[in-house]
Amino acid sequence: MWQNHYIKQYLWYLEKTYIIDMISPFSTNPSKELTKAPICYFKDIGLRNYAAGEFGNINDYGFVFQNFIYLQLSELAKRYDFSIHFWRTKDKAEIDFILQKSRNIVPIEVKYKSIDTFEITRAMRNFIIFLQEDSHFYKWEMNCICKPHYILY
Repeated sequence: MWQNHYIKQYLWYLEKTYIIDMISPFSTNPSKELTKAPICYFKDIGLRNYAAGEFGNINDYGFVFQNFIYLQLSELAKRYDFSIHFWRTKDKAEIDFILQKSRNIVPIEVKYKSIDTFEITRAMRNFIIFLQEDSHFYKWEMNCICKPHYILY
């Protein structure tokens, strides 16, 4: 139990010294979602790679790319005033980023791979079902778009 306290304290210090950002889960019903742990993203990817012992030799391109997309989204969030969350269920369906501005939301899946054909993931299908069940609260339009990362610039 005491270890959990120290981890939270270290994460708090890392966030307050602008080394990491923590994003909270998107949830309307905490009993159905995993709300315990936020996801941490480094504000400096080079520092992340050094801390992971991967400086100059990256093993996990997927998470590094996801961290890069987070950094781009966080800059857009400052400019357009929206919040960034993630969504994860107990059966491990996960949406990498949920952008929310009042009752409007945009789910984003990040993939570091070449995509020849676009398909909706299991997590995205689950999220769509989740939103349809809570459609009285959220504005939801079904428009799935697959775009390369450089459109964020």
